[in-house]
Amino acid sequence: MDYTDAEPYWDSRDAVLSEGITYVAETQTLLWVDIYRAEVHKLEDVDDLGTHEVFYARGAGSVGAVFPIYSANSSRFCSGRSSGTPSGTPSGGPTRTQSANGCSRHCSSSSASIEEFFFAAKKGVARGSFRTGQWEYVALYESSGLDAARLARLRSNDGCVHGEHVYVGLIDDFDQPGPVSDNGCVVRVSLRNYDVEVVWPHIRIPNGLHWMADGDMLLTDSLQGCLWQVDARAGVPSGARRFIDVRPHCGDLQDMPEPDGSCTDAARALLFVAVWSAARVQVYSLADGSFVKDISLPPETPRVSSCVLVGSDLWVTTGSEWLGTQWAGTRPSRGGCIYRLRGVMPEGEPEFSSNKVVTVVQGH
Repeated sequence: MDYTDAEPYWDSRDAVLSEGITYVAETQTLLWVDIYRAEVHKLEDVDDLGTHEVFYARGAGSVGAVFPIYSANSSRFCSGRSSGTPSGTPSGGPTRTQSANGCSRHCSSSSASIEEFFFAAKKGVARGSFRTGQWEYVALYESSGLDAARLARLRSNDGCVHGEHVYVGLIDDFDQPGPVSDNGCVVRVSLRNYDVEVVWPHIRIPNGLHWMADGDMLLTDSLQGCLWQVDARAGVPSGARRFIDVRPHCGDLQDMPEPDGSCTDAARALLFVAVWSAARVQVYSLADGSFVKDISLPPETPRVSSCVLVGSDLWVTTGSEWLGTQWAGTRPSRGGCIYRLRGVMPEGEPEFSSNKVVTVVQGH
């Protein structure tokens, strides 16, 4: 699919690295972060840029991902799984605090807006409020036992919500000198007691994470160019197998393509993968990892960083050529913009929440 002539739907001349775009179907809210500006962006109405709001996490250092909190009425809560759900789709299922992954907005009568959220900051997972503009840490990565010197070089990257846990990938901060090391890791943070544990001890750049109906985890390994399928019950990362390799489908690119953020179409068992440096989103089958199609974006914004489906449209974030906190607001670039690719999916598609949404079921 060719969208190389697409114009940005949202643009800011001082954006650095827009990432982690996510959608809350129940409130029809779109959110994303600018990692190096330590910002959380919210669009209450996707058809009205006048509803755009920015939360600045002053002192957080950076913001790798946002996990919006949606308060659901337990009598109307839908797990998002039906008997017809393909076995290759991500899992769901209601718990007291859980992901709303797969839950259609048509299941909910709530019209509340998103005011509270968790986010992955430099030193841990924090909770913030659009209403007050305040934030505080609820879990520090140092409590996992990771070495302080190692943590000083790391920052939060992408993540997801699964059950009562937030999973966050940590990577070498681009502000640090030298090549990216395998000091990165994946941590799991409990939303009950905020305990932190390391579940994948060494990886250079972990990115999009998803959970399959059979309990397996998909983890994006950007610098390996692949997504690993992992039997989490056997222990991570033992038993990992290469499920998707993006590079054979990228042609002859000067820069090495890297899979970045991703989203799923649960109904069709499809995975949409943003490919960094390749100006494209690739689509794969969740049933067997086979390549389905390319979605090409404008070549002047090759650093495609994340994507999310909202009905029939695909929303895509990008990064600028100037990465790091030292460049924030100093080097104007079209990179950092948001694209809205209309008609990627058939018209009339239901809207589903992303796997970054924390749903708090009330009334228990």
